[in-house]
Amino acid sequence: MLERGLDLNRIQYDIVRTLIRIYQQKNTAIRADEMAKLINRNPGTVRNQMQILKTMGIVEGSPGPKGGYWPTIKAYELIGMPRQSEYVSVPVYIDGIAVGDADEIIFSSLSHPEVCYAKVRVLGDIDSVTNGQEVVIGPTPVNKLMIYGSIIGKDDTSEILVINIKKMQILEKR
Repeated sequence: MLERGLDLNRIQYDIVRTLIRIYQQKNTAIRADEMAKLINRNPGTVRNQMQILKTMGIVEGSPGPKGGYWPTIKAYELIGMPRQSEYVSVPVYIDGIAVGDADEIIFSSLSHPEVCYAKVRVLGDIDSVTNGQEVVIGPTPVNKLMIYGSIIGKDDTSEILVINIKKMQILEKR
């Protein structure tokens, strides 16, 4: 996470990454309390970290009731994420209801002959998600991959769902 002399700790990295994703969806300033809920942190902690990130030139902000924060170009470069014009949503549905977007999918048991698990980092509200619920992810932007499975675990701190994959399908490209 080190680039051009900038060293972010884990919470700062999570804040910047989440800020970029929310900003790409809403295209408006993001409040600290909204960020805090998504990364399971105290709003005061997020505000304090945002002040540090502002001094580093990674985020900008405006005060007041309609204020909030937004990422700078330096934030995108530091995290290595595409800018808004390059961002494509990868929806996550739990029991048929959209809960957010997949930010990252890691196939953790790809070489196992009988099981296929994935860890999916979700930008959205997964607080009420429980084991056994059905999940559908996709389509992904390049290969039009759809993933079907069920929840077998979650990490609320990192917003990660662990799923048992039942089926993967490539949709026809148009």
